Amino acid sequence: MTQVMAPINSERFAIYFTFARDTALYQKATLWLGHCVYNEALCRKESGDGFSPQLERFRSVQQAAHYGFHATLKPPFRLQARTTRTELVDRLVDFASSIQPFNCAPLKVASIDNFIALTLSEDCDELNQLARQCVQSFESFRAPLNETEMQKRLKPPLTLRQQQLLNQWGYPYLFDEFRFHITLTDRLSDDLVEDALHRLDLEFSPLLSSSLYIDRICLFHQKDSATPFQLVQTCLLGDRYQPSVNSE
Repeated sequence: MTQVMAPINSERFAIYFTFARDTALYQKATLWLGHCVYNEALCRKESGDGFSPQLERFRSVQQAAHYGFHATLKPPFRLQARTTRTELVDRLVDFASSIQPFNCAPLKVASIDNFIALTLSEDCDELNQLARQCVQSFESFRAPLNETEMQKRLKPPLTLRQQQLLNQWGYPYLFDEFRFHITLTDRLSDDLVEDALHRLDLEFSPLLSSSLYIDRICLFHQKDSATPFQLVQTCLLGDRYQPSVNSE
């Protein structure tokens, strides 16, 4: 009798930064992407979203929307078999309470390998350190990459250093290769990038004048590969009395 192998669980978690849902930047970006990580229904507007028709030619957001408006701190991972979601949440609460909120330079609209994203106008050592700590502190929860996941990560050309990071940590853009960014589009064709950068800068720059305040880290969850990521736990930095799941 042929033995049928059980399918690998495709449920994933990730540790991201995102903004409170009532901030103007989050509201605008959520309408742009068409997916709200707090509550998908919040994005549905029969009257339209207020963006000009001129922007539609740059609105390639299918993949970006799948992940939601976020900045990655610990990239998506499947749970180790010996760990649980409850243990992960408990660790996140404890971890967040040990770190104090901090300010970074304001965000700006930039192009990264033909993706339009929000990046820092100046590097922030505290933010780089937070990302490093998130990767290291939650590594015991990450299941090793399966073959499908590994091949996906290998698709873009990687440097030797990035290959080393992928092999050890399951992702190539960590530590010295990390660059804080919040994606606004999927990869655009070369002929669209300059115009997209200009027009999205006009749309978003009025909301980017203030310092970026990092006051929280968030646990995101993806039920399966076809389902968008949703926020399931917000942990305020330096707060030992955390809000309940997905609350503000």
